[in-house]
Amino acid sequence: METTKKPENMIKIAICNAKGGSGKSATSTSLAAYLAIQGKKTLLVDANPQANSSRLLLRLDFLEAAPEPTLYDVLYSFLERKQNIIEEAIRSVEHNKNLFLLPATLQLERMKTNVTINSRRPVEVFKNLFKPLGEKFDYLILDCPADLSIYVENSLEIADYVLCTSTYARQSVEGVAQAIPLVWEIKGDDFTKIKVLMTKVKASATVIQRKLAEYIGELREAGYMLEMTIPEEQAVENADMDNAVIMFNPAYRRSKARKAYEQFGAWVLKNWT
Repeated sequence: METTKKPENMIKIAICNAKGGSGKSATSTSLAAYLAIQGKKTLLVDANPQANSSRLLLRLDFLEAAPEPTLYDVLYSFLERKQNIIEEAIRSVEHNKNLFLLPATLQLERMKTNVTINSRRPVEVFKNLFKPLGEKFDYLILDCPADLSIYVENSLEIADYVLCTSTYARQSVEGVAQAIPLVWEIKGDDFTKIKVLMTKVKASATVIQRKLAEYIGELREAGYMLEMTIPEEQAVENADMDNAVIMFNPAYRRSKARKAYEQFGAWVLKNWT
């Protein structure tokens, strides 16, 4: 890994939802790609054992795992051998010289217990791991697993900003409702640097949106809802099947979802600095 040392500290963004299917990985990879395209040195940390972001950015084949070392190896070395090999595990992404990835594999799932048992302050493991990187990147994007596990707690602990992605589905909105109290538990109930981005939005889903309107309205009143949304589009599903990041692939240049993610990325650059 070759990086240029920066005088400022990196901005850390945790992307989470307690439930799956909310568009976390698509949002994580799209945001990281946009920031890299804008010249920001960006590290995406795939903290999700499902490793969807790793698959997309490394263009892995079906059931292919990211080559070692991965975040699992970093955690194992840190907890069992008291060695920090994080810089060895970070790799550049071929699409853009400013984009880097710390990949995940399914092995991360069985490391959760070790993080809790083998550290005096389990919620601060990431904080200690990432210390050597503080001046080497402009942005750190944390793609969290779809739960409220120790990896989510660690990501929230170090995050400057928290983004909850959600669809207009009851399970997804419930995932936001479960995640936000954990944010306050870890960051303090005066922490307000939280935003909710609605993804896979269908213009026709008016009945579902009406049923969820009360809670969504509370989030909007609290200032958490982003006005921009990411539309549901077949191009996103096609890109996922092709292991392609829509921000990099010319085939998706006219994609409405891509344009929406570009709008969101521009918002992040303006407001989360």
